[in-house]
Amino acid sequence: MKKFFTFIISIFIISNLFLADYTFANNSINEEMFLNQSNLNKNIKWKKYIDSIDILIEKFEDKTKLKNLETKLKLLIDSNKIKNKYELNIITYLYKKTSNKINMLENNLVLTIITDKRDSSIDIEILLNELNKLPSIKNSKIEIVDFSDIWVKEYLIKNNIKTLPAFIFSTNKFDVSNDESSDTSWYPTPKINEFLTEIWNWEYFLNVGSTYNPFIIRSDKWFRIIEKETIDNIKNNSYIKWNSKAKITLLIYSDLECPYCAKLRNDWTIKGLEEKYWDDLNIIYNNFPLAFHSNAQTAAEILECLAEQKWSEWFYSLIDYSFEKKDSTKETLVNKAIELWADETKLNKCLEENIFTKKINDQMKIGTDSFSITWTPGNVIINNETLEYEVISGAYPISNFIEVIEKIK
Repeated sequence: MKKFFTFIISIFIISNLFLADYTFANNSINEEMFLNQSNLNKNIKWKKYIDSIDILIEKFEDKTKLKNLETKLKLLIDSNKIKNKYELNIITYLYKKTSNKINMLENNLVLTIITDKRDSSIDIEILLNELNKLPSIKNSKIEIVDFSDIWVKEYLIKNNIKTLPAFIFSTNKFDVSNDESSDTSWYPTPKINEFLTEIWNWEYFLNVGSTYNPFIIRSDKWFRIIEKETIDNIKNNSYIKWNSKAKITLLIYSDLECPYCAKLRNDWTIKGLEEKYWDDLNIIYNNFPLAFHSNAQTAAEILECLAEQKWSEWFYSLIDYSFEKKDSTKETLVNKAIELWADETKLNKCLEENIFTKKINDQMKIGTDSFSITWTPGNVIINNETLEYEVISGAYPISNFIEVIEKIK
């Protein structure tokens, strides 16, 4: 029997495509072909064999045959007979690819959410609750997998996905007609499938602005590490609120037109952290004006122009005022800056000459490059002694911040 399979595999190498068809037609992919590693190693390279199966999956459109292969691969994975981790990873990859091909052919919607159990910044249940509000998602199959699962790391690398959670759709052709629209006028709100980007393996990726990078080197407590030069650069070009020598820094990437940023401030999350930690915590606000907020860039420049004259106390006073009033218009912020004793002539000159445009752009670039910030509020909790940090994306309750601070301090 072993000699027979050795012979079949040897012929397999002669013509990948021909024997791909032959293998399916004769139902001859079985455990022995995968498990007989001694013969495989003697006669062919493992990668060459896997590439042949890979081509086979690409080539066939017959759902019955694909399902047969899927079943055999699943039985092989569950048998625990493959002890080599790399080989098990490859077999799992083939199983995943076969399943994806079947879903594509059947137009089934399967939503795979890739998370990382080490990430404390995102509550996956909240995300699921939001997704389940859409009838098109609620009726689909949802699978949650972890970064530690054997096939995931290679899958993310293959698709150039660097942050989690990642939302992977098996198709973009699912029924969204029952999904509610917030606008029924001449310009309706786009449906979720319009935001999907095709990736490898017949699947589609939904970019939700995730910031957690599972590939970054971490401390013993699984926190990410920032370079001292980077945090020093941030502090030297920012206005620090409260104790500048505090052990913990809460770095907030924000936008005065952002309603969630206003919520973070108005829900007393920031004030509550001050009352709990006192001199052990300081705040740094960095500008991150989002392009679709028409007031945001000018509002950020008004902040910087005021602070140039009146330093950090007035800088944070104007932030609080804007969020409390939920008003980020130029007229309102300029008038308030003048009330805070800014020189009107100098202020207008500063705005006309775009003195702080580069500083704001630099803050955004550091936020994206160093912490993967893509939206606001992006909250970075940093231990200034160990240089460990964690990102909390969004206007979460104070309990989420306290949980991270207690672990990181």
